[in-house]
Amino acid sequence: MKIILTLAAAAIALGATAQRPSHAGGARPWCELGAMTGGDFGNCNFATFAQCMATARGDGRCERNPRFDAYYFERGLPAPTDVDPYGRPLPRYKK
Repeated sequence: MKIILTLAAAAIALGATAQRPSHAGGARPWCELGAMTGGDFGNCNFATFAQCMATARGDGRCERNPRFDAYYFERGLPAPTDVDPYGRPLPRYKK
């Protein structure tokens, strides 16, 4: 019984840590600046540039989220361009 409880506790702990947002505090790297937001950083929930542009659809533009980039720049690291849906940085591929 102790082994089952220990394994259950370990599984819960691993599950909780596996779904954490990015190191940038849950912020995503792209913001849509649309006509509706008056040019402010309105919707900053985009993990990739392509997602942001699909939402902007000609009435807005996409820019980097300064809240996301600040975490990396404060530590002297390059900020990732895009992240996956769970907030983890995607690898950079050389062309």
